[in-house]
Amino acid sequence: MNKLRWRIGDLLGHSVVVEVTFLILAALFVFPAFGKTFDDHFAALLMAPILFVSILVHELGHALAIDRFGYGKSTVLLWGMGGLCIGRGARSAKHGLLISLAGPAAGLVIGLPALALYLGLDFDIIGIEIGRTLMKALWFTVWVNVGWSLLNLLPIFPLDGGQALMNVLRMRGKSPIAATRRAGLVGLIVLVPLVLLSLLSLDIWMIFILFFIGRTTWSAYKTGQV
Repeated sequence: MNKLRWRIGDLLGHSVVVEVTFLILAALFVFPAFGKTFDDHFAALLMAPILFVSILVHELGHALAIDRFGYGKSTVLLWGMGGLCIGRGARSAKHGLLISLAGPAAGLVIGLPALALYLGLDFDIIGIEIGRTLMKALWFTVWVNVGWSLLNLLPIFPLDGGQALMNVLRMRGKSPIAATRRAGLVGLIVLVPLVLLSLLSLDIWMIFILFFIGRTTWSAYKTGQV
């Protein structure tokens, strides 16, 4: 195993690997959230395991769908840009579409109950400090799972929405290369307002993410491959 990656075990038969860049990603969430009290620090530290479990569940959704359709076991990689599900074999357009949607669906399985708790719990009854910590943890769980699942459905490569659009185009008769190029073009169009908003707000982190996504989307448009 690469020295920057560690295989931490198997989950439901799928290999789980963590890259050192994932620790950097977690730190970017945790350290800015530290406050002035112990409870603030504790709530910030909770972000790391919530992020780990949420991304793992999302990618496991893909892996279980890949296995369900007969393409074998996968490797789930947690890294600096989130997660990747590395499976084997060419897939039919229908299976590819369902596999793409399985990740966001798995995230909603965690996120929607967390949202219901966040909206329904009376945090004052629980206690001021514990209630505030729980409220922050639940909201971060909602943000990572519901928010990311919805954003991930944008038709941009390498997001699930880009993969889903590509497979829909394949189902409508486009060749894999033509479908990928058409989906890449749609992704580039969607990226334009997102990049402009990020530049206007000077959101460095979002600019970095969009740069990475933009390179993949441009490559898909030019080459017809992801």
